[in-house]
Amino acid sequence: MSAPQRPKPRTRQALKPVAKPLGQILLAAGDVSRSGLSLALDQQKTTKGPLGEILIAQSLSAEISVINALAAQSGKAVADNSNAPKPFETNDPIYWITQAMVPWSKDGGHWQVATSDQSRFNKQRSAIQSKLGPASMVWASRAQIQARQQQLFGAQLARHAEVCVPREQSCRGLGFTSLHKGIRWAVIAGLAALVFLLITLNATHPFFILGVLLMASNLIASTLLKAIALLFSLQSQQPSKRPFEGLPDVLPKVSILIPLYREKNIAAQLINNLEKLNYPRSHLEIILVLERHDTQTKACLAAIELPKWIRVIQAAPGTIKTKPRALNYALPFCSGEIIGVLDAEDAPEPDQLRSVVTKFSSVSAKTVCLQGRLDYYNPQSNWLARCFTMEYASWFRVMLPALAQIGFAIPLGGTTLYFRRSALVELGGWDAHNVTEDADLGIRLARAGYSCAMIETTTFEEANNKPLSWVQQRSRWIKGYFMTYAVHMRSPKTLLRDLGIWQFCGFQVVFLPAILMFLLAPVSWSFWLIALGLVPQESFGVPAPVLVGLICLYAIAFTLDLLISAIGVFKAGHLRLLPWIPSQYFYYPLATLAAFKALFEVVINPFYWDKTSHGNKLKRGPKQPQTLV
Repeated sequence: MSAPQRPKPRTRQALKPVAKPLGQILLAAGDVSRSGLSLALDQQKTTKGPLGEILIAQSLSAEISVINALAAQSGKAVADNSNAPKPFETNDPIYWITQAMVPWSKDGGHWQVATSDQSRFNKQRSAIQSKLGPASMVWASRAQIQARQQQLFGAQLARHAEVCVPREQSCRGLGFTSLHKGIRWAVIAGLAALVFLLITLNATHPFFILGVLLMASNLIASTLLKAIALLFSLQSQQPSKRPFEGLPDVLPKVSILIPLYREKNIAAQLINNLEKLNYPRSHLEIILVLERHDTQTKACLAAIELPKWIRVIQAAPGTIKTKPRALNYALPFCSGEIIGVLDAEDAPEPDQLRSVVTKFSSVSAKTVCLQGRLDYYNPQSNWLARCFTMEYASWFRVMLPALAQIGFAIPLGGTTLYFRRSALVELGGWDAHNVTEDADLGIRLARAGYSCAMIETTTFEEANNKPLSWVQQRSRWIKGYFMTYAVHMRSPKTLLRDLGIWQFCGFQVVFLPAILMFLLAPVSWSFWLIALGLVPQESFGVPAPVLVGLICLYAIAFTLDLLISAIGVFKAGHLRLLPWIPSQYFYYPLATLAAFKALFEVVINPFYWDKTSHGNKLKRGPKQPQTLV
């Protein structure tokens, strides 16, 4: 197949319409090869997508060539880049972005509105004229429209991205930032003193008794939940042998958001992984979201050539710099019915999008989110990576499926998340101030009456195998859980009304142990000192029945953890990790360090995003033949 020729200059004035099919116009101009046009027409029969989008997505014709051909076919002018309006405030910048149109130039009282979709302009003509007055359309490429939208509306979009979730549902309404600096440090000192008391005082002290009661109650709740999860995992059904049965004849468009920040060596491998996705390119839209001043990531991307179905959005500066803010900024630019989220180092299974579309077509309209599994592609890099992989196997292959089956609200985790766009927009997107925006969104979806489901697909990530980086990442997760709990428990009565008694109890059982078990770990360690004979029971003042009861409780929890880890590791196929399962009990104390770091940051710097570095162990995506349809 010969490459399309370089686009020829076209006049920007309106012409007499050319009564020819788009493909014939491009062919006559030398902007597409005959074999390329034939291939695109064959794909159009299957995907039912617009011919121009197929040609552009498959790099069979340049975008500007398609725009010039559409202009010739319609008799409408092509946008003139030399005539640009100054940035201005509008009541509804989201309207222009979601409609993929933009006010381009103004001559007297008449506006020219740029679009790459004439039928959409015609449908929106009355709405456009109500906003601008007299207006006509001009043709422009998607890249031109996007650049002009960010130029005109960037500041408004940045503000919207931070406040699109209502204040009463957001961390920004908790009042952490309003605390005087001296008060913050006083709180930290008080917490440190409390921890010291819990560790050093004997068992008869009220503070210690309180710590024991909290620890025991959370351990009991967590153990019961794990026992239920274990039972469900033993009864779980095998995946279907016909996973794509029910795949719609006309596939929906899927948009995937990938926030990038200070990435220096991940871009090429990320593109390689994304290119393995088995989904029509005309129905796939990948948006890489950058911070406008992130020169490091810009330089990384500049070194590679992006496919036409991957584009870059540069988020305008705001008052915070978090992943959910970047997602909110880019969401209006998505044109897909389904919105996915991946991370920079992710390697999704090639058929992941087909699995997502098939699942969405078979579930209730109230199921608006699908959570896939996460796994690691570097589990053998060191002991920390092994433990992290075992933890993920337990969570994504045993615990989360059980939460979904028993009807609890799912605290969404990580990536491999896919949403119905309509529900995501209805809820205002992600809380830009929450550093575990995924878990928070899962609860907000449940409060709105929606449900989430698990899906049999896996995305492979890079296990964080450096202790300091691991603690930084885990502290962000625990801080986010704490803030999510605080946001939703601001009004327990309202939360109970929204979730119902069953999901309300599930919320407590999932979130409280995830926060308190690590903070109260020093209390449990003191009992192990007695059990191991390192501290005399008499000097500690622990009644024998209490000690025996706690040891039995720990033994049950220990056994359940072993079994759940074994099942998760087996399901994930990491059989080499089975002998390492008991060693996880030397791994979790790291989470206690992370928990106290998180508690410190909740008071001192609640919205700080402690970024995880990527690209330490690059990995190609799962090997599988790629097809485009």
